[in-house]
Amino acid sequence: MQAYKTDEIYIYPIKSIGPIKQDQIKINGSGLIYDRYWMLIHPDGSAITQREFPSLNLIHITDDLTHFILNVEGHSVPAIRFQKQADAMSLMEVSLWNKQFIAYETQSELSKWFSHYLGTEILLVTNPSRIKELVYNDKIFNLPLNFQDGYPVHLINYSSINDLSNRCGVDLSPMRFRANIYLDLGTPYIEDEIDKIKINDIIFQFIKPCERCIMINLEPFTDCFQKEPLKSLSTYRKENNVVKFGIYLKVLASN
Repeated sequence: MQAYKTDEIYIYPIKSIGPIKQDQIKINGSGLIYDRYWMLIHPDGSAITQREFPSLNLIHITDDLTHFILNVEGHSVPAIRFQKQADAMSLMEVSLWNKQFIAYETQSELSKWFSHYLGTEILLVTNPSRIKELVYNDKIFNLPLNFQDGYPVHLINYSSINDLSNRCGVDLSPMRFRANIYLDLGTPYIEDEIDKIKINDIIFQFIKPCERCIMINLEPFTDCFQKEPLKSLSTYRKENNVVKFGIYLKVLASN
């Protein structure tokens, strides 16, 4: 098992909003603390993503000791601070990728802020009651999740990004892939062969490749979709009608 060090660690506190860089890997359960800790929903409980509202990609997020701060440069909506720890309010059923589970409405002022920005009624939810059962190598894992699409930790290999950039002729920002951990593994797509990997003294186990869609064609802090890199990626990383790039991991052990 190879061991690596990286300082390219990111969380996405609100699903479909931008990242915050971390100085260390902070673990909670099988994933990273505050990663996809909140999610935006319609009043009917259905999830809101950048696919529906690409202008969410224009929002910058920063933090201090007790708050996160949202800001949209050049937009009339003012910056807003919100607490990292806030009271949960009403219980409600929410849905993400056709899966239903329970979460709590929270941060009503932030819901109003998003409603004003997007021009439609938005609610913010947190603390999902969500466990994913995973069978891997004949073992059953119960993964506690926040609002990740389906798996706790997302890793991208810089060597694979560089190879893809050369193939499509575009200098690709790594952040368009919205990973938690970025490593230079030296060889493009060697991550496909990982079973276990130690990163910053934490052992992770491979779960599955990451399946890609049009969202990787949205450059960070823009709201216009491009043709690349999904067009080029589809020519050599497509298998059974699924385009794969990057991998999902779970925390196996930490010091």
